[in-house]
Amino acid sequence: FYLYFTPTAPHSPSVENALVNFTVRDTPSGVLAEDPMSMMPARSTVLARGGGGRVRDDALGVSWIDDSLGALIKTLESKDALNDTLIIFTLDHGMNAKDTLMEGGVRVTMMMRYPEWINAGTVINTPVSHLDLAPTVLQFFGAGREDIRDLDLNGLSLWPIINNVTDSRAYNRQCIVVEIEISRTVICGNYKLISQRNSDLASRVAANYPGFNDPEQFYILDSDPAEQNNLINSSMHGNMINALRKALECHDSYTHPDPALKDDCNLLNLAVTGPVATRAPGVSTTLEPAASTTRRPRPSTTAGFDFEEALGRLRDGIAECKADTEENTAAIQLIRTNVTGRLNDRIDRNRAAIRGNSDDIAMVNNSLTALKQMIHPLELMEDVKALKTAASETATLKAEIAALKAQAAAAEQEKLEMQAAMRTASDAMELRMQEMLEMIEALKKPCRCDRHGRRSAEL
Repeated sequence: FYLYFTPTAPHSPSVENALVNFTVRDTPSGVLAEDPMSMMPARSTVLARGGGGRVRDDALGVSWIDDSLGALIKTLESKDALNDTLIIFTLDHGMNAKDTLMEGGVRVTMMMRYPEWINAGTVINTPVSHLDLAPTVLQFFGAGREDIRDLDLNGLSLWPIINNVTDSRAYNRQCIVVEIEISRTVICGNYKLISQRNSDLASRVAANYPGFNDPEQFYILDSDPAEQNNLINSSMHGNMINALRKALECHDSYTHPDPALKDDCNLLNLAVTGPVATRAPGVSTTLEPAASTTRRPRPSTTAGFDFEEALGRLRDGIAECKADTEENTAAIQLIRTNVTGRLNDRIDRNRAAIRGNSDDIAMVNNSLTALKQMIHPLELMEDVKALKTAASETATLKAEIAALKAQAAAAEQEKLEMQAAMRTASDAMELRMQEMLEMIEALKKPCRCDRHGRRSAEL
């Protein structure tokens, strides 16, 4: 089985409000007739363990999560399945700098438990990422390395690190990249480069970081873990800064959604020269190795589930999705070229017309000046009448110029609307990609079978 368990605490709205004003019977679907079997301590005990103020709400949430994880472990123990279950515990972001690329936002808890293969207290010093979870879980389910590599995932399975396979890509990885919207950071051991491309990210914590709004930032984490000293202009670290810039360029080109702009560069294969980490890669442990190194085979795939068939369907889906992306990208580029060309031609014509009318106005003004100089007292009335006619013609010309300017503004607005339509089309493509990814995730799930091995009617 595979369980994705995602509690929302600690988070707003108030955890204390949920504990005080709701009961264990209150659910999103309605009120239960009786208390469910949860194996969790009573809610009153959570309140008794809390602190005070805003910290109290966070503390209550942490205690509640701890209780829920304990309930899962107790349930697995009751079914004699705890030691046959891989448990991964992690967070979506750090607590101190959410929505940023600072260490308080990108560095999170991640713990794994599978006593058959992982000694308690083992610490992995090699940099890892949430992107590594998918290949790690797939390999645990029995997928081979070539099968996983064919899926073109960005992460790496962590099993080679856990098993001290020193010649593996995962064990020797030096750098990881973290993204938020279009901003990026690359972290190689103690060295960190941030490319801040979103100026409006998490302004509420900007005051905690002197260089937060700098478009480019470089930090040495072992001596400056709070990221208070941006060394981007330091000549002493110029070589490392350039190496990290190259790593970010590699990541951007390798992950570019437009096939025409995507490069074969792969950050996993990029060697960052110079001193990287004071921490050694691989695994360290605070405990003695287990007495027996004999390990059971990996768990077999679920009965009735054809793993090879599922992988094949997953590959086909990815290939179809990539083909759709290439076709839509080409279509958008063609539309952009045609629309831009037509709008630019119309704007050029309007500008030429405006310049021509401006020349006409200048000629009228020159004529008026000459008339003023030629006025004779006996011809005054006729000249005044002529001047009024010329003024009327000038007003007409100015009205025509205003109309042409309005046409130019309308053309510019049409151009903006076409660009908005192109962005809407791009958003629709991204939605289609998300739907394909959700279908892919669905394909990974094993089918449900009853105790006789028959497929469930639900499937």
